[in-house]
Amino acid sequence: MAFNQGFYNLFLALLAVGGVAVGLAGATTVGLTLVFAGVGSMLAAALVVGISSPPHRSAALKQGALPLLALIALTIHLL
Repeated sequence: MAFNQGFYNLFLALLAVGGVAVGLAGATTVGLTLVFAGVGSMLAAALVVGISSPPHRSAALKQGALPLLALIALTIHLL
């Protein structure tokens, strides 16, 4: 289970980092889409843990804090 979860998290991070790289290479729309998909999925996963497992809410807050900040920063940047 932890092995699978580790790769799941790795692929989400690669999605976000790949989006940054693609965006810096000039494909802004594709890059932003990839970043939003990556960090949005990370935030959604944290919300699921926080809602479904009260004992793990502290971990869910930690897990979701950086993706939330990234989404806020990207949204402000786009405005």
